[in-house]
Amino acid sequence: MLTVHLTIALLSIIAVTFAVISPSTKTIKGSQWLVVLTVVSGTYLVIKSHSPMLASCLTGLAYIGASLVVLAFAKNRLAKQDVQTLDDD
Repeated sequence: MLTVHLTIALLSIIAVTFAVISPSTKTIKGSQWLVVLTVVSGTYLVIKSHSPMLASCLTGLAYIGASLVVLAFAKNRLAKQDVQTLDDD
């Protein structure tokens, strides 16, 4: 299960990065789902393995915080692109 969690987390980081580089509704939604899957699989691992809660939660909160900031930036870029497209018409 750790391998699955790490794979989802790495895919999530790649997707979030791609969402900033090339923002679209699909990439942002996909990134959000991968972040959720990462949190769910991490929660499962903490419960299943009885690992230290504080360290796991701090890491998870840092990951969620960074992902949310980057996704907010991607949404902002997408909104600006949409406004520019409307202005060009």
